[in-house]
Amino acid sequence: MFKRIPYLVLIIAFQFCSLAGKNNLPDIGFLTFLSRMTGKPTTNAVTANTCLTYAKTVNSTSSAGTNNSYTCIYKPDSISMECVYTTPVTEDNTATTTKTDFFNSTEDFIQRTKNFAQSTVRYSQINKDIATNKFFQYDTSNRLIGIIQSDGTSISISEYDTQNRYTKGVVNPPDIICQVPFVNSYDDANLSFKQSISFSKLIPSTNLLCNFLSTVVPDQTNEYFFDKDFLLTKRILTKGSTVTTETYTTVETAELCAGSDGTPYSAPIIQKFSSSGGAVGETVSITGVNFDTDPGRNSIQFANGTKTFGSTATNTSLSFIVPVGASSGQITVVNRFGTAKSKTSFYVYKYFIYAGNANSNSVNGLEINVVDGSLMNPISLAIGNQPGNIIANLNGKYAYVINQGILAVNSVVIGISNGFLSNIGSANAGNGARSAAISYDGKLLFVLNQIDNTISRFYIDSNTGSIVSIGTPTPTGVTGPNAIAAHPSLPFLYVTGIGSLNVAGFIMDTTTGNLHSMQGSPFAISAPPNGITIHPRGLFLYTANASMTNSVSRLMIQQLTGALSGEIFYSSVLEESLAMDSLGKYLYACSNANNQINSYLVNQADGSLTSIGFVSSNQCKTVVVDPSGKYVYATEDVGGGSGKINKFSIQPTGSLIANGFIALGTNNPRGLTISRTPQ
Repeated sequence: MFKRIPYLVLIIAFQFCSLAGKNNLPDIGFLTFLSRMTGKPTTNAVTANTCLTYAKTVNSTSSAGTNNSYTCIYKPDSISMECVYTTPVTEDNTATTTKTDFFNSTEDFIQRTKNFAQSTVRYSQINKDIATNKFFQYDTSNRLIGIIQSDGTSISISEYDTQNRYTKGVVNPPDIICQVPFVNSYDDANLSFKQSISFSKLIPSTNLLCNFLSTVVPDQTNEYFFDKDFLLTKRILTKGSTVTTETYTTVETAELCAGSDGTPYSAPIIQKFSSSGGAVGETVSITGVNFDTDPGRNSIQFANGTKTFGSTATNTSLSFIVPVGASSGQITVVNRFGTAKSKTSFYVYKYFIYAGNANSNSVNGLEINVVDGSLMNPISLAIGNQPGNIIANLNGKYAYVINQGILAVNSVVIGISNGFLSNIGSANAGNGARSAAISYDGKLLFVLNQIDNTISRFYIDSNTGSIVSIGTPTPTGVTGPNAIAAHPSLPFLYVTGIGSLNVAGFIMDTTTGNLHSMQGSPFAISAPPNGITIHPRGLFLYTANASMTNSVSRLMIQQLTGALSGEIFYSSVLEESLAMDSLGKYLYACSNANNQINSYLVNQADGSLTSIGFVSSNQCKTVVVDPSGKYVYATEDVGGGSGKINKFSIQPTGSLIANGFIALGTNNPRGLTISRTPQ
C-alpha cells in the first residue's frame, strides 16, 4: 500500500508531463491531420497504405546501478501509447514489461506529448479511466480537482498556478484517517518539474496509524528535467537520505499518411461508441476523426463480417443502424482515408423487459422491438412467493427476483436468444425485502429489507450468476427505508428514509462487501423520499417524494466522498418511483396516486429540472426507460384486476405520448427491469 501512495501522485503528475514530443513535430509529420488543420505543407508524404505512426525509444541509466530501455509506439487505431520495457518495471507490486496508456482523443495525445505543462489533459473517460481503474474529476475550467484509485486511495487538489497546473494537494490512503500533503512546482524557463510528498506532515497527526506511517515512510521528492524538445533527460528521486539519479536518452521517429493527390491525412480513428452496443434496428454513433462526411462512403463491418453503411456523418461523428445478422466484437470502419478498428468490442444486444407479479407468484418477460417499442415473444416463470421487485445484472445474463413473501432472493439465468428465465437458486433476505441495487462493478447485490430496516448483502458469482449471503445485514440508519440505489461508477450506495426525511449514504468495500456509513450521513432533505435514481454520469441524485408537499428533489453527489448536498426542491404530485434515460437527458416520475407520469428535462450542467408535462398512466408503480432511449414502460397494478405494462414513446422534446399496452391478466405487475443481453 505504501508504494501506491507516492506512485499515484507521480503517475498523474508525471505521466501528464513526461511523455514528451518535439515542438516542431507537426513540421516533420507527427499526427499529420494537424498539418491539414494548420495548412502546413509536408514533403515526406508516404503511400496511402502507410498510416500514422509515432515511436519513442528511451534508454535509462541509474546511479543505483540499474539500466533499462523501453520503446513506446502510438497506436492510432486504439488511441493509445504502448510501452515495452527491456527490464520489467514494478508498480503496485506487479511486475510488467508492457504498459498501455489510453487517450481521450488524438488531440489529447498531441497536448500530452508536446508540452509537459499540459497537466489537465483527460484520460480515456472524463470520470473513469477503465484502463488503469482510476477516476478523474474536472471542474468547468478543465482543472483536475480529484482522483480516486480502485483501492480507495484518493487525491484532493487545493491550489493551482496561473496555468491551472495543480501545485498543492493531499493523498488520502484507504482505510486510514490521515492525509499526505504534496507540493508540485514547475520551472518553465529551465524545463523542470518537481514534486515533494511529505509523510512527516500527515494530517491529522493524532491518529496512531498516521503517526506510525510518518515514522516508517520517508518524505520523497522527485525532480524531472527535460531538454528543449521536451524530452526527459534526468530524474532525481530522493527518499529520506537516499538519492537516486536516472539519466535518459530518447530517439523519436514519425511518418505520414497521404492520399493519391499527395495531401496528408490520418486514417479514421474510432474513439468511442455512444453506447457499448445496440439492438438490431437501433441507431448508434461513433465518435472519432476522419470519417467521410458522405455517410454512405463509410463502411461499418462487424466481427462476423456483416456490413452496413453510415446513416449520418461528420468528420468526427458517424451514425449507423445495427443491421440484422450483426455479431458482437470489434467494429471496423473503412473509407477513402483508410481503415480503423475499435479498441473495444461493440455488443449486439436483445432488450428484454421483466415484470414481477406479486399476486400470481410469477415473472413475465417480453422482448422489446426497438423499431416501434412493441413487446413480443412473451414468456413466464412461476417463482417464489410475492415477487415484487426484479433487477437485471449489468452483464445482461442474470436477474434477481425479490420475494417479499418468503424473505428470499431468487437468481435466474436469462436466455440469450429468447429471454427465457431459468431459476438457479435462492438466498435468504430480510423481512420486508422490497428493492435491490447492484454495485457498479456487478459483483455485489444489495437488498433493502423494509420491515427489518436493514440491507442484505450478497456476492454475485460472475460465472454462474448465483449469489452468496455476506454476514449480518447492515442497519440503514434511517426511519421507513423505501428504496435503494447504487452509484453507476463509484462505490457509493444510497437508501431513502421516508419516515425521517433523509437519505442514508454508504461506501461499499467491493472486496469484502462491507458497508461503511458516509461522513455526514444520513443527509436531510425537505420531504419524505420515496423512490430514488442517480444520473448516469453519477453527479446528481434524485428522490421522488411522497407527502403533503408532493415533490421531486435533486441533490449533488460529492465525487470524492459520496456526500449529498445542494438540494433543489420541485413541487409536483405524489411520486412513487423515478427513471432516467441512458444519457441522463430526461427524468420520468411515476405517480400511483395521481395515475400519471411526470416528465422533466435535465440540465446537464447542474442537474436541475424543467417540467415538460405529464401523461396519464393508470396505477403507475414502476417506470423504466429502454436502453435505446426511445420508449418508456410503466406498470399498471389495479389490485386484483387486469394488470398491464403501459408503453410510451419519447418525443424529441422528451415528453411522452401513449403507445399502447400489453395485458398481463391478473398478475398485478409491480417491479419492472430491462435487461441488455448480449448476443
